[in-house]
Amino acid sequence: MKDIEFNLESKEIHPNSEIKGTIVVSYPGRYDGVVINTQILDSNEHIIYKSYNGKKISQNIARLFINKDIMPENKAEFTALIEFEPKQVYEIKFPLNYIFIYGFDFVIFQLPAMGGIGCGWATSISNWIATLALLIYLSRSATFKNFHLIGDWVAPAREEIARLLKLGLPIGFTMFIEVSMFCMIALFLAPLGSTTVAGHQIVLNVASVMFMLPLSLGMALTLRISFLVGASDHDEARLLARSSLLLAVGISCINAPLLFFGREWLASLYTSDVNVQQVATTLFMLAALFQIVDVIQVTMINVQRGYKDTKTPMFIMLLSFWGICLPLGYVLTFKDWLTAPLGAPGFWMALIAGLTCAALLLTVRMFRFQPAGFAAR
Repeated sequence: MKDIEFNLESKEIHPNSEIKGTIVVSYPGRYDGVVINTQILDSNEHIIYKSYNGKKISQNIARLFINKDIMPENKAEFTALIEFEPKQVYEIKFPLNYIFIYGFDFVIFQLPAMGGIGCGWATSISNWIATLALLIYLSRSATFKNFHLIGDWVAPAREEIARLLKLGLPIGFTMFIEVSMFCMIALFLAPLGSTTVAGHQIVLNVASVMFMLPLSLGMALTLRISFLVGASDHDEARLLARSSLLLAVGISCINAPLLFFGREWLASLYTSDVNVQQVATTLFMLAALFQIVDVIQVTMINVQRGYKDTKTPMFIMLLSFWGICLPLGYVLTFKDWLTAPLGAPGFWMALIAGLTCAALLLTVRMFRFQPAGFAAR
């Protein structure tokens, strides 16, 4: 590549041999670092990286990420070790990929590297493909075909639309409150440097993946409880709602230990940067507590949605996220009003506080809420 200069002392490997290389980046645009992948021709073995720019790597990795922040003059040096017993002399190549400097060039089709903007394009395109695929499925599926969801257009039913908006707008605004809070946290943490932001994003990504199970179960609860309420089976709906609290606690008791005891391993899956791993490892301990209250709040709010109770939960989330989490997180992270500035852990402590408030208030709301036509026993 013209934007990078890469030199190896030797391209041939032998038993227990050490390989040294140098990278010099002259790319004029913005980039976060480089990723070095190991490729040994005609072999399934891996070369293990041992150090870069004088920093030792404690774990065995076959893919090395070097952050731009630790590349003085856009230059980096690394060493790798042959830890297997070659049966022959192989030739070695090191394909390089830029983080946020991807492009595509194949015969007549060329796609310029777009960096972070490319992530936005990819998200937009994937969402449009998903939308079109769902429309095709709804029009051809045997389950939905008889409903004529796409055909047989009729005039808008204003009363029905108003009823749906009254029910749905608070749900949409609640989601906006939550998503915007996490976006704001990332922006608040930006002045602390790329290492802190990277560690925060690793933990947030893992927590988000683990959140998918309780979120899915919460959606199922909404459907099931709404079905029971529609069938006037209020006793069964109440039993299901209260049983779901035990389910939420059970899920959190699984997720929290996984985050706490597997924090170092999880951090190593994302990066070989020791500094980023240290930030992520610290935040994973707080994320373990965060998981407990997060699972409870998402379960309880979906129970309330099954009862068509969406307005009060919206205000609860507004208070918890925008009223507690963001202000408290900013104070704990940057100010010395309550304690010395804590950095990124400050926002995660605030997340725990805000979600604890939401979980408690939503749980109380669930126990005290009485839907129309339901006689308390």
